[in-house]
Amino acid sequence: MSRHAYLWLLIVAAPALGAVDPQPTPPEIPTMTVIPEQNLHQHLAAEPLVSDLSPIPLQLGVNRISQFSPDGRDANIVLAWQDEERGRGHDVFLVTLQDAGGRWRSVSRTQDGLAFDFTITDIPNRGDDMLRAVRFARGKVDGQDAGLLLIATRNEGDGPTSVVYDVYRLMKVAGLDVFQQISSRRLPGRYCNADMALTVASGLPLRTSYRGPRSRSGDFTKDGCREAGGRSTSAGRNRESDGSKLKGDSLSTQQKEALFQQFLSWRATPPSKLEQ
Repeated sequence: MSRHAYLWLLIVAAPALGAVDPQPTPPEIPTMTVIPEQNLHQHLAAEPLVSDLSPIPLQLGVNRISQFSPDGRDANIVLAWQDEERGRGHDVFLVTLQDAGGRWRSVSRTQDGLAFDFTITDIPNRGDDMLRAVRFARGKVDGQDAGLLLIATRNEGDGPTSVVYDVYRLMKVAGLDVFQQISSRRLPGRYCNADMALTVASGLPLRTSYRGPRSRSGDFTKDGCREAGGRSTSAGRNRESDGSKLKGDSLSTQQKEALFQQFLSWRATPPSKLEQ
């Protein structure tokens, strides 16, 4: 390069090169919106008002639910037990409705506009400390009759954990029957049993199949957790199958397995005697 060409590059080209940012500014990362505690009640008030809930009792097998859809169609709710072997298992729910052509179609759940899960399952865990509870109910949403699906899911872990309570409404979305999520919130308290958490959040009565522990007075504990000196819901109350007393709220692996076996024995009760 000649001397004149070099000078031209310094005088003319350098300013233009200097205008280029050698390190572009990274794109802005969106942050999570945190609702101040004092404004939390305003946020919750914006959700649909769910009221006048009444439980829908279910038996193992096919349950015909009259006028469950918004337009008055009957629904079938199928309740089955999925055996996972080794003393484990869970309930499986499937909801079907007839379309305009009279064909039975399964109903899925939707969340944020996405459909998922035609089958719905609970998680009994050891039977007396459910991780996920599922119930169907009738009620009102903003004053209008509605068929509802209620799900409470608690975090895993020994002792009380936080619980998320979800409400789904049966409705038409893009011509399909779906359970549309209309509410989701983390409950203020902590629980050892998702079934108890769902009862507290919804105001529904406890299921006759509830397997949570009892207090020393004989009542079910309000958070589903065992109290020191409390009683289980087994036939032996606070005694293990071999007659030995349980020590406080500390359960051995054998005692936990025995509790779950008692839950399975209840699950094998004839359908006519079961109530969800």
